[in-house]
Amino acid sequence: MLKTLKFFSISLMVIPVSAYGTGGEREIFPRQDEGHLQLEEFVCHELSKEVQFSYKQLDDHLTKGPSGRSILKMAKLPIQGVQQCALSTRETPINERTRVETTNQWPHCTIGRLESTLGLGSGVLISPHHVLTCAHNVSNCGRRAQNVSFSPGVNGKATPPFGTIPIVRMYIYKKWEISSSGDENFDLALLILARPAEERIGYMGLASAEDDALGTEIVEISGYPGDKDGEMWTMFNRLKKPFKSETFSYEIDTSPGQSGSPIWISNLGSPSVIGIHTRGSTTENYGTRLSRHKFNDLIRLMSETGEIRTTVGRPVLSVQADLLGGKLATTAAAASTPGSFTEQVEIWAKDFISTGNASALTRLQDAANRDCAEAAYRLAEMYKNGDGFLQDFLQAAVYYQKAIGKLPEAQAALALLYINKWDVFGGTHSTDEILELLFRAADLGNNMRAEETLGDIYRKGFLNISRDYMKAAQYYQRAANKQSGKALFELSEMYEDGKGVPKNLAKSIEYLQKSLKQDYDDAYIAFAVHQILGDATQYDIPKNPAQAVQTLEHFALKGNASAQFNLGCIYGDWNICKLQHVYENPDNAISLWTKSANQGNAGAQFELGKVCHYGKYGRRQNLQEAASWYKKAAQQGHVRAQELLDTFCSQGEQQKKDCIIA
Repeated sequence: MLKTLKFFSISLMVIPVSAYGTGGEREIFPRQDEGHLQLEEFVCHELSKEVQFSYKQLDDHLTKGPSGRSILKMAKLPIQGVQQCALSTRETPINERTRVETTNQWPHCTIGRLESTLGLGSGVLISPHHVLTCAHNVSNCGRRAQNVSFSPGVNGKATPPFGTIPIVRMYIYKKWEISSSGDENFDLALLILARPAEERIGYMGLASAEDDALGTEIVEISGYPGDKDGEMWTMFNRLKKPFKSETFSYEIDTSPGQSGSPIWISNLGSPSVIGIHTRGSTTENYGTRLSRHKFNDLIRLMSETGEIRTTVGRPVLSVQADLLGGKLATTAAAASTPGSFTEQVEIWAKDFISTGNASALTRLQDAANRDCAEAAYRLAEMYKNGDGFLQDFLQAAVYYQKAIGKLPEAQAALALLYINKWDVFGGTHSTDEILELLFRAADLGNNMRAEETLGDIYRKGFLNISRDYMKAAQYYQRAANKQSGKALFELSEMYEDGKGVPKNLAKSIEYLQKSLKQDYDDAYIAFAVHQILGDATQYDIPKNPAQAVQTLEHFALKGNASAQFNLGCIYGDWNICKLQHVYENPDNAISLWTKSANQGNAGAQFELGKVCHYGKYGRRQNLQEAASWYKKAAQQGHVRAQELLDTFCSQGEQQKKDCIIA
């Protein structure tokens, strides 16, 4: 187990993201022209008599005021959360939630506490102007909330880090309000802020996912339970099947006050809301699903109430230009000089991303079409990251292609796109083509990203390339000379294992310390493992399991797959660290391994394979699932997984069938 603890995550993964489709029935983001919003489907409530001008005027005037100034007078609020009288308010047992300590950091800073005359609830920013929550937080059993405000990133009793913003208008489905008991399918509300939230907060995107895309996805629900006195708490799990068309159910622990919390996923490149938590029972909890028609309703309603920004923002204001009320301009000013990354190109890009200036986008596109490699590269990055557009990897590849003849960074970026989005491109690009792009970027362009990637390929054996540890070390060393935190960390691992370089623990620790100076996350994880094992005390890394567990918990909470894997190993075997406050907890171990494995960590995939193979920790034996996990780990070069998979698949007819299915 101690050696297992030393298996760290890798940054280069070839993992199909089944939830991200490129069209048809598997499309995550529905086409913007589908459906038609009829505003009469909604009830609009104006909450501020002091604000009489249009929303655009409100935006112009109030953004100039002091940040955090309230327009509406806030009433004293009850401690408990808003309770929906028409539905059950009992929640499932509270035993697996974890507290979010860094509520002022992305993406949890986009989640905030709602306060009104009805009580406390939760909500999430989906643009700088809009908050999404459940309807019963603001319209409940014939009572309508007054003095509604939103405070993003609240952390207990501390002063809200981004201030408190009044809500001046709210939109609720008529189907919710006209029903005496409230139609749970439409327990959803869109709230309009009195002024835009700060740019540094950012906001979550929206996604409407088909059933098959959600089959294996891990979702997270984060919000403000009334029993935690203003603290943010969160939990991960899968949605329960069979899925309903307008609601979700799940075994995720919540309590009153978390109504309005986002149900979100993070595998689309950035966090995206797929539903809103609404209520609970003694056996399971429920949320309103962002079905396709609700998604389209929200997008169009948002476009009617401000300068709509619908793509994921982290924490840059991203804009979908065709939702701004007009088509792109057909003429453009002269483009910048081809082949030069002028300051003007960056100005155009930032102008479009932050304000939705269609003219700036047209100029940028015109420059790219005139063989300005820098403009093409900038557009490719925008499409890849979802800055200013909904993410579109195919379009990103088109613009990278325009730039690869002149920019080494474009060659490296295109190769990485082909590798990491193999499912999107259908494997249409050969290994030779991808390697050629990387070699040109590394050897001709001296590009650090290409050197890191080639190091990964030769060390891990990706793209059906035979492992060559010496070549891997050479490319890592070239990137390390440029102070790459990742390359320094990988060399540290190779010196510890004696692969491609002489085994040398002193050299390993030296590279690890250099990687730490570059603030590379996995270096902190490796340092923590040394603190647990006590194998580097002669190199000034004292044995300190208590501090190590704190480090792992911190990075696991941030979503680091390596930290989740190693922390899971500790919960799976208490003898690793023998701390009084840490106990064997198989459920926690499996939960952490599942989160890590779904991010592609081979060690976690291997551990889950063993759990299913041998029926460990009281789990039922499931040979088909075991074969599936072993296969995923083996494909990434996990030696023990390859050995067990070979043995497993040769044991009998049923195991052979399971291996084939897997």
